[in-house]
Amino acid sequence: MKLWHWIILGLVTVASIVAEFAGQHGEVSHLPFKIPLFWIWFGAGGSVVLILFGKKLFGPIVEKKEDYYND
Repeated sequence: MKLWHWIILGLVTVASIVAEFAGQHGEVSHLPFKIPLFWIWFGAGGSVVLILFGKKLFGPIVEKKEDYYND
């Protein structure tokens, strides 16, 4: 990745962490809201699971043999 990609990724990460801590007010009643940064980790983990699942499921469908276009 290029340097500016890493800079934008870092800014988005810092902004989401600041928003996570700035948005919690008062008493919370559900477990996910009690765990700091839960939704950030949940989103990142879900993305990884979806990518790996999609790669495993659709990889054999999309991939072709090396000599596919020569036939």
